[in-house]
Amino acid sequence: MNVIDSNALEYHNELQSQYISTLQQNGVDSSEQYFSRIGAFDDGLIEQQDAVRDLLNSEEFPLEIFYRIAPTHDQDVMIATLNPGMQNNITSETFSERTDGRLGEYRRQADAGNDVEMKATTVATNLEGFLTDSQNRFKNLIEVMRNNLDLMDDSRAYEEYVSCQSDTVTDGFFGDVCYSWMYKLATPSISELNQNGGPDEDWARRQFATEIFEVVNPKVLVSVGKHGWTTVWEYLDRNYTEDPTELIDAYSSQSPVVKSYNSNFGEGAYAGLYYVEVEDLWILTTWHASHWIKSDRLRSNTQLLNDNIES
Repeated sequence: MNVIDSNALEYHNELQSQYISTLQQNGVDSSEQYFSRIGAFDDGLIEQQDAVRDLLNSEEFPLEIFYRIAPTHDQDVMIATLNPGMQNNITSETFSERTDGRLGEYRRQADAGNDVEMKATTVATNLEGFLTDSQNRFKNLIEVMRNNLDLMDDSRAYEEYVSCQSDTVTDGFFGDVCYSWMYKLATPSISELNQNGGPDEDWARRQFATEIFEVVNPKVLVSVGKHGWTTVWEYLDRNYTEDPTELIDAYSSQSPVVKSYNSNFGEGAYAGLYYVEVEDLWILTTWHASHWIKSDRLRSNTQLLNDNIES
């Protein structure tokens, strides 16, 4: 199975070019300038700053090192979150071979260049560490889903399921799930999205709608945080004469059909199960798993989804 199918390849080649072009139009011409715009040299994110600046100003590390795509090949399940994060500690080793013999993250990204298929393999390898990190709840999220949803494999231990080798990228988690971000450029946190020189969020959300409905076209969208939900809501609002409230059915109790993602249970759309019949799309909503999720609620919603979805 290809890491990237032909439809996704065409889409991401064009989208990556648009992201890079926007950065350049806004005066960001090098990776050093990008890191400067997001304050990485000022907030302690980068150590050995002189050595890192020299590396970033070379043609060896183009702006494409910040664009993120994971394996995309018509998976039935899609996880949607906001934006790719960054390492908490960036040194010159991040751009070269590390002391353990492995290549640093940005060295691997630079080797991928603008080759989105190679980039997807690189990103999947990086995500393996994130998905097994005890500091977030993504393991909990994925375990609840695969234990209750027949579209995902639950026959292996979790660490084996998310394990990613370059020759077996789509054998486990990335074979079942397209993990994606509404905004494609890596930043340390949400606050930098409006200062990095890249596209604005409204534009990015429209492109993400294309990715969901025309490129991946999943049976199930898991909105981890509000941005997947908001993308779908605004897509329906743009493309149908009916109001989104008339197009979205709530399947779980105390899940109002509202655009708001208010975390007060029963007031916003989070922690719900919804179905969009006109697009044949199921939506599971949950809070961002870097913080917390309502496991019991997610479990019951996933079980309800599994009972109602057509395989």
